[in-house]
Amino acid sequence: MGDFSFDHVWMKAAVLMLVHLFAPAMRPWLQNKQAVINAFGGGMAISYVFIHLLPEIGEGKEHLGFFTFIIVLVGYLLFYLINAKGENNHAVPSVKTKTTYNINIAQYWVYSFILIVGLPKDFSQSHMHIMLMTFAASLHIIHADYEIGEENPILFKKSGHYILATAPLAGIFARWFLMPDSDLIVHSLTSILAGALIYSMAKQDQNHVSNKVMVWFFAGILVYTGLLLLIMNT
Repeated sequence: MGDFSFDHVWMKAAVLMLVHLFAPAMRPWLQNKQAVINAFGGGMAISYVFIHLLPEIGEGKEHLGFFTFIIVLVGYLLFYLINAKGENNHAVPSVKTKTTYNINIAQYWVYSFILIVGLPKDFSQSHMHIMLMTFAASLHIIHADYEIGEENPILFKKSGHYILATAPLAGIFARWFLMPDSDLIVHSLTSILAGALIYSMAKQDQNHVSNKVMVWFFAGILVYTGLLLLIMNT
């Protein structure tokens, strides 16, 4: 059992839980803004992967060796297969829509869970750095919740966003009560998280990307990187 004191994991879990809970209330505000939010959040998320998670994975190589990078690939393939299951469903339209909705709920539940349980064990960065990473993850989750709500708005408002809100709490519970105090497991989960995030970025449709979306994507990268450099030098 881990230390149950308030730290960066609690902070991130609380924010993600609130994002899921208030997702239906945010829908009117997100109308016609989801592409921009997704692009900006995607830029911040991919910066988080390359600037923060990959160095953590490099440290995990001391415990996992070459398997560190195989586990990143496993994380990528896990979310690839979940998405492929939904896309290749050949049921009648009404059944297919509900099946796709359920698969997406399951996928983003696992994703939100891993965002918490896969955080590095010993995080020594400043609170500003933690807030920056949490903001990047929140933008990504906001867009994901919007897309799921578009598929089945009635069911999402009735139960879907509550189900997703349990994922960060489950991550907290698993982290402190179920997971053994093992660097091996923590680094494995961090690698799976990196694979999931890389897939999430790679799956974005790039065939019809407007100049506006590209600008916001690069803006997300520049904002995250710039703020991180500012934080590290203060």
